[in-house]
Amino acid sequence: MSRRWSQVHCVAIGFCLILGLARIGFASSSCHSEEADSLYKVGLQFADPSQTKDHDSVFTYLERALVVAKRECGGDSPAYGRYLSLTAWYLHFLKGDDRLTDSALADARALWSSIDDHPAGEGQFYLTQGILQLDRNEYALAQQSLNDAIRCYVEAGPDRRRELAQSYDNLGVTLQVIDLIDSAEVCFLKAIELWRLGGCHQCAGIAKEFLQMGVIASIREDYSSASHWVSRALSIYRDTTLPSSQMEAHSLKMLGIIHALQGQYDSARSYLSEASALAEHLFFPHQGQRYHPAMRLADVDFAQGHYADARERYETILAALRKSHGERHPVTANVLKSLALCDLRLGNAGHALAAWKSSVNVRQAFLADVMPYADEDMKLMYGMNYSPVDDELLTLALSQTEEFRTLAFHSVLQGKARVLDALSAEHAALFCRANPIIEELQARRSVVGHALAELTLAGETISANRPDSLASLYNSKRELELEIGELCANSAIGSEMRHVTRADIAGALSEYDVLIEYVRYQPRGIRDRRGEIVPPKFQPIGQTNDVYLAEPVIAEPEYLAFVLDVENELHAVSLGPAKVIDSLINMLHRVLSGESTAAGYANTHSPFQALYTAVLEPVSPMIDHASRLIISPDAQLHEVPFAVLQDSGGRYLIESKEICNVTTGRDILSWGLLIEPAPRPEAVVVAGPDFDALDPAVHPVWHVSVNRPMPLAEQFRRDVGDECLSKPFFPLAGALEEGRKAAELLAAAGFDVTVYTGPEASESLIKGLRSPPHVMHFATHAFACDQQAFSRHPHRPVNPLLRAGLVFSGVNQQLLSIESDHNHDVQDDGFLTALEASYLNLVNTELVVLSACQTGRGDILPGEGVFGLSRAFQNAGARAILMSLFDVPDEASQELMQRFYRHWLNGTRKSLSLRTAVLEMLESQRNSDANPDPRSWGGFLLLGNPN
Repeated sequence: MSRRWSQVHCVAIGFCLILGLARIGFASSSCHSEEADSLYKVGLQFADPSQTKDHDSVFTYLERALVVAKRECGGDSPAYGRYLSLTAWYLHFLKGDDRLTDSALADARALWSSIDDHPAGEGQFYLTQGILQLDRNEYALAQQSLNDAIRCYVEAGPDRRRELAQSYDNLGVTLQVIDLIDSAEVCFLKAIELWRLGGCHQCAGIAKEFLQMGVIASIREDYSSASHWVSRALSIYRDTTLPSSQMEAHSLKMLGIIHALQGQYDSARSYLSEASALAEHLFFPHQGQRYHPAMRLADVDFAQGHYADARERYETILAALRKSHGERHPVTANVLKSLALCDLRLGNAGHALAAWKSSVNVRQAFLADVMPYADEDMKLMYGMNYSPVDDELLTLALSQTEEFRTLAFHSVLQGKARVLDALSAEHAALFCRANPIIEELQARRSVVGHALAELTLAGETISANRPDSLASLYNSKRELELEIGELCANSAIGSEMRHVTRADIAGALSEYDVLIEYVRYQPRGIRDRRGEIVPPKFQPIGQTNDVYLAEPVIAEPEYLAFVLDVENELHAVSLGPAKVIDSLINMLHRVLSGESTAAGYANTHSPFQALYTAVLEPVSPMIDHASRLIISPDAQLHEVPFAVLQDSGGRYLIESKEICNVTTGRDILSWGLLIEPAPRPEAVVVAGPDFDALDPAVHPVWHVSVNRPMPLAEQFRRDVGDECLSKPFFPLAGALEEGRKAAELLAAAGFDVTVYTGPEASESLIKGLRSPPHVMHFATHAFACDQQAFSRHPHRPVNPLLRAGLVFSGVNQQLLSIESDHNHDVQDDGFLTALEASYLNLVNTELVVLSACQTGRGDILPGEGVFGLSRAFQNAGARAILMSLFDVPDEASQELMQRFYRHWLNGTRKSLSLRTAVLEMLESQRNSDANPDPRSWGGFLLLGNPN
């Protein structure tokens, strides 16, 4: 997104969460405690920023109100429930204690679920939960909770218009955050209508919606409308009391930003100065809102080219932040980066480098602090939002000194796939400690994971009678992950978050290795008189005659390649616009899937050669001497089967290089770690499941509708709305033979092999494995559904690990139409989703072979890689994964696997074994006078430890 969006985005989140529930209406009930209400109102006075601002007293009085309400009305009364919801809100926003917050919220959830016909109280709970989820960046869950709040308040009647308006307001903010701007605007307009129907024409509630509309207009760059809306809000806030004083500061800041975006810096400075003075009076030092206006003032100085003034402001803010937020906070890191940019403009190269190093280190330290204590979704949010990787720093890597190039490379090493590292370390600690409490928690998490997978894939047919099941399961998953994270060895996660340098990586490379670390970024520089993007230089702007605009500008995304060898030689090479490379990747997959032709694979205009020219030719001088390429892709480059790319002479890359993929260059450091040797290593082979099997010993008897005796429930799949799961699964002709041959080769090499085929190849069997085998081989179908497939059900959780998986026996029978009142409580539905696979214990597993189509595909998240089956088996602890990027012919897959095993089991490293197998098939095609067909041998790649 643009810089403009990032500014208004923070504003939108901030003012919707300040005092959204401070005056929430209480649900009417048969019992009413005047003493409890009085205690609550006294406590609320301590939250008044114009008064004492004593947040501890707020909680003290609220606790007393809880005790009184429980004593006078009972622990199962609506009066007690309303205070539980308010307590959860204050625990989060005023005390920052998420564990106590979740406990209070769980108590409120249990209470309201036990009270019949009390929609207003239930709505209060859902509104509270939705606001907390929004603040935690759990947008899918917040969206569902807020829709539930709206439903409850509509049922409660017109006297709940105030709470209904608040629900629409927060739903609008949620939709705005996920870029559904038009839908967000509809929510804000609905909230305005509700405030007016309730007689509120000049109150703080409607002013807040005016401010939201101003944000919407700013995003659309309609600054005239934005100023109009925000000015109306400001005039109301200036005439009202609590909570308008804080919102007045937000309105002034927003007007300042709007004027700055239009280049009206004098008026922007006036608004921001007033907002800064007000914020300093209203907010505590630990509240980020206190410093936002001052930071925007410094940004205005920077945009006008007043770098010395901007630097002085940033220094003052930094000193205050270090006292209030500490040295290991992302806001501190942002100000350090701003200082570095000022020093660059002022020609202070040494100071700029030092400040930027500090910024990278602060972000890294922050991630190390928070990762162990966060659930999986929060880990992902932290990893993506607080990554040490900076677009400005990557831009400098191409134009500045080796010190900046090294720092940029270090930021990439520190930032890519940090969530995967944290989860893998936690998983290893989980299974390597003989702790019955942890084992019980893990077992409970597996059950929750299965239930989530079942309901997500089932659609409305199964979950229609349980509308809140998914939300409840996600809450259970989160609570279990927090408990597991705290009990597991946090030191193990901390060690995975340690600082890694280019020297560390170079020292782990062999003499025949070269690492290529790809990065997708947005170049940020200064526009010259010709309109071109020029990276920032060390000399002051005033000394550069060609530069007329000091404000940094953002170009279209590009790809950048870092190349590192064993001699510690580091290069940074620009690969050009990402949209060009991404279009070539899409073209390549269309050719490999048979959707289009390349007019002969030797054609110089084929995507095989065009993509080689784009991503490998620019780095060819740095990699020519290497015999093995260790490739760490980014963004859509994860979908590139590098083996099939051709140079200008028509030679495939696999013919000249051994190839191994890694998620990040840090992975190389773990290759030297040895697993515990076993006297007779175990191997599990699952091949050729009977997709139509219905074994009563494995599956319970279902009541199948006689009116729909179809092999796959069409209604079931229509509910999911997913084309990739809309047809029955047919047998794979070569899968059984592939599994038999693999088992024979493994047994001959000394493995204790267990083979599961036909009806025995069940999902529950895989999830029931008690110890990690040395090798796992799957020869079956796989699926990877994109989010668009679930678009008809916007409230369904969007975890990508629930939309990819492997298919096992009985899946077609499991999908027969089921009577809607059936409980559908089975442990084996034939689908092993990636989420379920991530809970397996594969800590000592050397190799997982996913011999199915597109097992390497999934959702690609910036900086974190592919979220699909490969990610799941990495989370589970597998050291290496052999997977496919496109549909591979059955017979060709069988042949490739046999050749690979022969070489690997004879002592050849995995990456070389794969290359040798491919070259043998390529040579065989050429000897038969056939054109080499990459579709038969180029689809598989090795991810992880190649040795």
